[in-house]
Amino acid sequence: MAMTTVPTNAPATDTAKPARITGNYSDSATLGIALESASARAHLVSPVNVGFSIPMLHEVAIVAVKILEAEVYPTQGGKMGLTKSALDRIAIAAGVEWDPRESRRLDDGSDPLFVEYQAVGRFPTLDGSYRTITGTKIMDLRDGSAQMRTILAAKNGEKTLSQTRTFIGEHAESKAKNRAIRSGLGLRSGYTSDELNKPFIVARLIFSGHSDDPEVRKIVATEMVRQRFSAERQLYGVSRPVAPTSALPAAQSIPAGYTPPPISTTAVDADDDFPVGNYDGAFEPPADSRFAHRGDADAADQGKF
Repeated sequence: MAMTTVPTNAPATDTAKPARITGNYSDSATLGIALESASARAHLVSPVNVGFSIPMLHEVAIVAVKILEAEVYPTQGGKMGLTKSALDRIAIAAGVEWDPRESRRLDDGSDPLFVEYQAVGRFPTLDGSYRTITGTKIMDLRDGSAQMRTILAAKNGEKTLSQTRTFIGEHAESKAKNRAIRSGLGLRSGYTSDELNKPFIVARLIFSGHSDDPEVRKIVATEMVRQRFSAERQLYGVSRPVAPTSALPAAQSIPAGYTPPPISTTAVDADDDFPVGNYDGAFEPPADSRFAHRGDADAADQGKF
């Protein structure tokens, strides 16, 4: 099959390096060339295994996520870390979805200054399967804890501690999700300034319904129309179908959680970006309006990628 979006100045059958990488691909060979080019010119988030074949009726969409100056913060070793805003845009481009049942608090909530949160999500891989990503984070801001002492030792420590304690749950959740995104998508905790001048290229499998077979196209179109009207009936209450009890998943009990451990057992770790700033997102300004609704790069970068 031919590529849906042909790279600028390069025909679909040309095996040379595409002039532009971003776009939708339905041909595995052309996709492989584009991703090989991306790995040399940018940070490739979604590599392809040898022998990869794009599933039928699907395409691979490639987008470039450009990191903004306001979306990084200094880390140890003179490198820059990605803020929650940057990590979220990369995760959205990859199709990460968070599990509302498994993403939850793990402790029992008996101490308002101690929270451990677990984030569980999944995203589609390029062969059609799904990969699960997980991350956990402990926030221990009890008097005498290592995290509390670290915050107080910094400039404006009292104010920062008060704010962090007020939003301790939000900090634990966002830090856990940040960990899951970094580990699940293979992102590093720190990059040099030169490295961040390169965009992050994300390849994501999407359902397109495209086929060279007219009979298959007809079946897909009929099914899409059926699903559209079925969704409208459910939304507006017209002939709303009732699922049989046997079709509903069995309810799963949520663990009550554990009692917070002694204060001496918790410590500061690499994800504790305070006191230099609350870069997990709890107090970040809104993302640049150019990127608030999508995960690709701006118009200037689209010309290069």
